[in-house]
Amino acid sequence: MIDLYGLPSDFPGQGATGDSFQRASAIEAGMRASVNQANFIPNVVVHEFEGLLFSRIEAFGGWFDGADVVDALATIRKDFQSPEHINDGVATAPSKRIRKICRGYDKPVHGSLISLDIGLDVLRRECYRFDVWIRELEELAEI
Repeated sequence: MIDLYGLPSDFPGQGATGDSFQRASAIEAGMRASVNQANFIPNVVVHEFEGLLFSRIEAFGGWFDGADVVDALATIRKDFQSPEHINDGVATAPSKRIRKICRGYDKPVHGSLISLDIGLDVLRRECYRFDVWIRELEELAEI
């Protein structure tokens, strides 16, 4: 799992055209071809991991005080088709939005703990590309 944002121009699959989702799929295909191993299943998160955390914003309430935190995050979430769509610039990446609202947000610590509180079922239901990746992992595990 890697973020689409900031990949070097010579990264496999870079240069594809289309929206962020189409470019992420092309990069995943390029990565698969480059590694060429059946058990390598890449996942390019269209904007960044923190976007997935908008799947159930109430989970932030257990880590950051104030109802205004959940309300502010809800305001952001309602403006996008899915959590995976949240972004529209360098200054508005999901983690930057979260840090602006949640003072002291630590990406590795809080991101992991909040994702655990959200749960895999909710993440999968809310985030289509993430769900596709998990399904591929599950299929590989069945082999």
